[in-house]
Amino acid sequence: METYDKLETIKRILIVALAMTVWVYFKLCAE
Repeated sequence: METYDKLETIKRILIVALAMTVWVYFKLCAE
């Protein structure tokens, strides 16, 4: 159960990091 929670947390962090990267990428390309 603890391992599952850790995986979910890592997955959430990766999704947020990916979203931020894409947002910055589009913001830089728009200029």
